[in-house]
Amino acid sequence: MSAAALAMITCTPLPALAHPAHGDADAVRYAWIRGCGAPAKPCGDWILFRRDGSRTRLRDARVKPLNAKGKTLNNDLAPLSVSDDGRRVAYFRKGDGRLVVRELGGDVHAIADEVPARGYGMGDVQTMLSQDGTRLAVDYVDEYDIKDKRPTDIYDVATGTKLGSIPWNVTLSGFSPDGDEVLATREREKSGEYELTDLFVFAVQGRQTIHARPPVKESFIPYGLTADGRKVATVGYEGGGVAFKVYDLASEKVLTSIPMRLHTGKWSPDAIAWTAPAKITVHLSHQDDGKPTRVRILEVDTTTKKITTRDSYTVAPGALRFVSCGA
Repeated sequence: MSAAALAMITCTPLPALAHPAHGDADAVRYAWIRGCGAPAKPCGDWILFRRDGSRTRLRDARVKPLNAKGKTLNNDLAPLSVSDDGRRVAYFRKGDGRLVVRELGGDVHAIADEVPARGYGMGDVQTMLSQDGTRLAVDYVDEYDIKDKRPTDIYDVATGTKLGSIPWNVTLSGFSPDGDEVLATREREKSGEYELTDLFVFAVQGRQTIHARPPVKESFIPYGLTADGRKVATVGYEGGGVAFKVYDLASEKVLTSIPMRLHTGKWSPDAIAWTAPAKITVHLSHQDDGKPTRVRILEVDTTTKKITTRDSYTVAPGALRFVSCGA
């Protein structure tokens, strides 16, 4: 994996994005961990950088994961995710290895199930919190030759109990804003130079509600699912440029297309989500080798087609990886 790919992960690593309420100054902007040595290895604790400029060290979060046999992998990072409102953080706890969700300045909720499941290590899972952090998805890798392919499990954070699962052969993309549905993707055959993607919507209990097959020219990433689970927002190429698009999953048609000015060689769209019924938040990053990553967060009004910058910042230097949140 390249240094650039390793360095930046959005709040929900195969992404959904939202923003904290206005004035919520102590919410997490991004989580950060230092890299030391050559090649770089994780060192120190995860640090939460907040909107008000303060920092919090996560002393009880496990940094180096345990493999399936309980051995520490010193060159790897255990998963960590932050809710899109910046109020909750999910990680494996140092003391007992439990997967927990910590509320900022509040309670710590432990997941009831044994996570990771038998035969998997901590590095074999990715975690994703819903926008308000009340739901947690645990996504198992499927690249390895493991006969027992694990589905993606979805948990209620308050009780720690499992709500349901979605199939292992789709890729989790994110939660709807209300946390009642999840969006997933699966690649299918290629058509010319384009790689096609199927879109699936599941209730958090695991029932599939939609399967859409976008046409070639509308197959883009990232995606953001609406609260009713019927539309997605995405960013894609159009006429040599870039545009925000709203795509109806039932009719498989584009409802709205909003051109934007984006230097695609410099700025990359990393995450997108609905933060109001007619507003989309888009997370962009700019990475140059050897330089700190810059982040811009845009708000797109799908009614007026106006695009504004909600926030912009530069990530602290020396990061092996950072997990970025909304503005």
